[in-house]
Amino acid sequence: MEQLAVAQPFVEFSGLQLACERGDARDFQWAAVLDAAERDEQHFRELVVLAARDEFLRRLFPHLGHRFALSADEHSGSVLVAVFAHRPGWFVIYNRGGDDGHAFAGDAPRTVRYLVDRLRDQIAR
Repeated sequence: MEQLAVAQPFVEFSGLQLACERGDARDFQWAAVLDAAERDEQHFRELVVLAARDEFLRRLFPHLGHRFALSADEHSGSVLVAVFAHRPGWFVIYNRGGDDGHAFAGDAPRTVRYLVDRLRDQIAR
């Protein structure tokens, strides 16, 4: 891709596309999510920073937008878990399958612990 971009300057590739080509998409995405979280004063910053420090969660592929989500890898079309900011410093993970309740609610440190426990069990299956 990088050679194509040089040869054909009208073709543009995103940083993530180029990172996929180099084989470092996950590291690129964590850096991008951390950068975005640093500018996010009220919502996901503490959660993302703590998640990025966790060795197990760091092996997953993060997404940040209206939620913080983790996928198995950059090729996965599905999300393993999505975390929503309920209010500053308080996070919620909703039940799947149409249940209106939530599976978990807590502050950033407790949310990271919950994610590690849940995803270790989920991935181990």
